[in-house]
Amino acid sequence: MKHRSGELSERLVELKERSGRSYQDLARRVGVSGSALHRYCTGESVPADFAVVDRFARACRATREQLAELRRLWLITELRREGAGESRAEPLVEQAPEPAPKPAPEPVAEPVASEPEPGAGPRRPALLKLAVVAALGLVAVMVLVLVDLRHRQEAAPTVPLLLSDRCPDVLKLGHDGDCVHELQTLLQVVGGELAIDSSFGPRTRMRTIGFQVLAELPATGEADAATKRALYAKKAQLRSWPAVRVEERIREVFPEEPDRAVGVARCASQVDPLWVLPNVDGSNNWGVFQLSDGLLRQYSASPREALDPERNIALARRTWERNRDFSAWPHCGAVAPA
Repeated sequence: MKHRSGELSERLVELKERSGRSYQDLARRVGVSGSALHRYCTGESVPADFAVVDRFARACRATREQLAELRRLWLITELRREGAGESRAEPLVEQAPEPAPKPAPEPVAEPVASEPEPGAGPRRPALLKLAVVAALGLVAVMVLVLVDLRHRQEAAPTVPLLLSDRCPDVLKLGHDGDCVHELQTLLQVVGGELAIDSSFGPRTRMRTIGFQVLAELPATGEADAATKRALYAKKAQLRSWPAVRVEERIREVFPEEPDRAVGVARCASQVDPLWVLPNVDGSNNWGVFQLSDGLLRQYSASPREALDPERNIALARRTWERNRDFSAWPHCGAVAPA
């Protein structure tokens, strides 16, 4: 009858044979003794933690599917063991022998006080007074130093995370970690709609650009020192019209083709007034109808104006009136309802 860990041990042996590595080599990579690893492969014992199986499999270059199968077999083995009331599987690391207890230190004889020298008696009170005065003076100095240090700590301003040496000088696309988490949190505090996932992706870049434009900073999409300080100071708000209000206004401005106009806006920006997308040439498209930098120059308008939904819809209307169609939005005009 096959041992309860037979299937698991068979998979481990297969991986070992395919890897061409010895037990000693694999044991060193996994972090267990060679004898323990041999017992795992023969089915005599099972690791107490799946981590050792995972490290073994990765050292043998197992596939994702093989890793999943090993985990399933290990779990089944553990469930069977628990159901049978067996003792815990073999520990991950072999136990080292306990160190021998240290001998108790022999008692040290206290020094015997020497007899006072003749004539030394009268000097002892004076020396004692001097020692007391010196000790009190030292305590007073230590108290003053501690009080001064505490005042300095209380007076020193706390450096915000993004402006500390724990974060890069400039946060940009591709960064991740606590600093990006802090940036996303600040963007959300000022009204930016984005997920806080600690990963600087396109949505974080878009909200950073929107904030920079509204805070009258260079629209780089990267969080430099000026952008970080502006975020902490809440120099601008990213709150704008909700989608329902935007669509209502579009229908009012485009009475000839209200449904088609709303369809174009949904396609272009998901009806998000602060939607900003880059072009391959480094320029950007702005707002509800994704007005390009070139189009804004024609109307002598700024990106800040383009992020104002009222102004953006008005400029889109002017563009529509040129040919009284949505040919300026070739991709979205084709999918919008006629």
